[in-house]
Amino acid sequence: MKKVYAAEAARTGVYWDRRSYDPNDFDSSSPINQALTAASAALYGIAHAVVAGMGFVPALGIIHTGTDRSFVYDIADLYKAEIAIPAAFDAVARNEGQPAIVVRRIMRDAVVERRLMQRMVRDLKFVMSVPEDEPFSDAELMLWSELEVIASGVNWADDEVRT
Repeated sequence: MKKVYAAEAARTGVYWDRRSYDPNDFDSSSPINQALTAASAALYGIAHAVVAGMGFVPALGIIHTGTDRSFVYDIADLYKAEIAIPAAFDAVARNEGQPAIVVRRIMRDAVVERRLMQRMVRDLKFVMSVPEDEPFSDAELMLWSELEVIASGVNWADDEVRT
């Protein structure tokens, strides 16, 4: 990763020293470290949605261990050098305001343009040897409302309003 950071610094002209941040004091970090933290958080959120949505256990990591999101971190790391790190350096190079805010917009656009969620699904199916024709789940999905179980996938617009 150090080479990726150095290459992005050279590409964008953003000063790079090292990855350094205090998880308890976000504002004490340099702008590039704030942007990297925000870009990583966005990527982790996307990876978490895909991992959980496909029915995998986010905590059962292969590379990362010891956290309830170990597998999420494993999957996110596959795309960090391609998407999150360049987005962070681009956000700081633009100098358009708070890097943590700018990088989230750049990440959003990159996720859409590169069809990241679809790629993650495809890549997870490959890595976990899930056949292409295998449905995600054959379980009947249900919604939960108060203490009542309600079938999902139903248009309730024509029914009377529930209170």
